[in-house]
Amino acid sequence: MTDQHTLNIIFLLDNPFISDLRVEKEALGLSKIGHRVTIICTHKESLPWDEERQDLTIKRLIPDCYNRPYSKDYKLRIKDFATRISKMEFDVIHCHDSAMLRIGFEIKKLKPTSVLIYDTHEYLRGWKYYQDIPGVISKFKGYLVWRYFLKFEREACKSVVDRIITTTIAISKQLATDYKLSKMPVVLRNLTSLKPNAHNNPTSLRAKLNIPMDHLIMVQSGNIYQRMDEIERMFEVTSHFENLHYVIINNRPIANKLKELISNNPKKYSRIHLVDYDSSNLLEFLQSADFGVLYMRSKEWESHYLTSPNRIYEYTQADLPFISVPQTSSEELASEFGHVVFFEQLNYSSLKSAISQMIDQLDTYKTNARGAVLNWDDEFNSVSDLYKSVAEKKNSI
Repeated sequence: MTDQHTLNIIFLLDNPFISDLRVEKEALGLSKIGHRVTIICTHKESLPWDEERQDLTIKRLIPDCYNRPYSKDYKLRIKDFATRISKMEFDVIHCHDSAMLRIGFEIKKLKPTSVLIYDTHEYLRGWKYYQDIPGVISKFKGYLVWRYFLKFEREACKSVVDRIITTTIAISKQLATDYKLSKMPVVLRNLTSLKPNAHNNPTSLRAKLNIPMDHLIMVQSGNIYQRMDEIERMFEVTSHFENLHYVIINNRPIANKLKELISNNPKKYSRIHLVDYDSSNLLEFLQSADFGVLYMRSKEWESHYLTSPNRIYEYTQADLPFISVPQTSSEELASEFGHVVFFEQLNYSSLKSAISQMIDQLDTYKTNARGAVLNWDDEFNSVSDLYKSVAEKKNSI
């Protein structure tokens, strides 16, 4: 370390670091307070193996077997990778999610004086993602992988993990209970660090999609968790409201399926629109809508009930009220600011009532949303304090 306050930090990340805003915000936040951050992530064709972005060093080195623990070369390749990384200069291994915790553990075995931080964005025990994998055999393989990483999370948290960061108070409490932790995990909600457009162009989505000024826009941004039949039902509910447009902002593969569905039914879905997700204009798009939607599978996956979805903070920063399935982060915002209306997942009568309530009292909900104050820099204090204590401890040795 160059001085008593500086730490060399390695972020381990299970994607190629193209648009992972939470990780980018954390890394830049740590860099801003004087630490050096190297992001070691997976590789993707067309992207460089090594890159410098703002104050961050990016190395796309993680072997492609990282999420296949039952592949025959997994252990050997992970150990070889860990040996390579252990020769670098670092003080902290900061693992983003469970597959990286497995790798971080191997690195710490080789460099036991390093500090291992587990940053879990979801509640893995309640995130049964394998259930969506098509095919019985593939689904079973997915279940085995989920069980493997869950078992390893339990063992690692009880033995080698020094501190945990997570996204909600609810997950923090649950992890402390599950693993009988001596220290509560630090909470860092997924607040946005995006800046609202100073000019606040309310015609942004309307001009792009040719939506009249006297029509209303209901917007859904980010990941789409609805199954195709579920989102079709939501389209049908929307069609019952005259002059209401449903705009989905997304660039994942499911967006292509939705575009095809809409193009095959142009008359039926004339007020349903798809827009590509782009963080550079996201808040401008949201500011030009009237209210947002949060749909998660909170009845099926406990993680979806407990987690901290980016979009609800993006909606709030854009002064946008929203409708939501019951979910802890939405419930916290509703209690604090009063700009959220709830509907039950898979209950389309409840969805219709929520939309109706939002429209009928839109001025009130918009006023409440404008009164909400959320600030990423203040939120990040919990992590900067954690790293301050790590630096102080290392300097006392």
